[in-house]
Amino acid sequence: MPNSTWLGATSFASSSQSVNMEEQPEADWHLQEWAKFRGKKQADLVNDLGWQKNAAFRLWHGHQPYRRDFVNAVARWLEIEPYELLMKPDDALGLRRLRQAAMDIAKGLEPVD
Repeated sequence: MPNSTWLGATSFASSSQSVNMEEQPEADWHLQEWAKFRGKKQADLVNDLGWQKNAAFRLWHGHQPYRRDFVNAVARWLEIEPYELLMKPDDALGLRRLRQAAMDIAKGLEPVD
């Protein structure tokens, strides 16, 4: 039975399974990679979005679970779709190209490489 949850890691009081709370869970979104791709830095979260430094730090380093409002704000800031934050930039851009090629084929156009 879970007795505490912190950043997605659950510890179990009565089981041999336990989570070392000192280990940070791996981030499951790609904020830093997208920011680098767009030429942005952590300080830009504060300057461009008006966030507090501590909040920007926690999100940037994956120390705080993201919420829908954070994801939407960051996606707008990076000029990407919110779901693309869950993908590495190369993967998301490849998916965009694949989608565009499929749309071009459906329209009877030759796909562009």
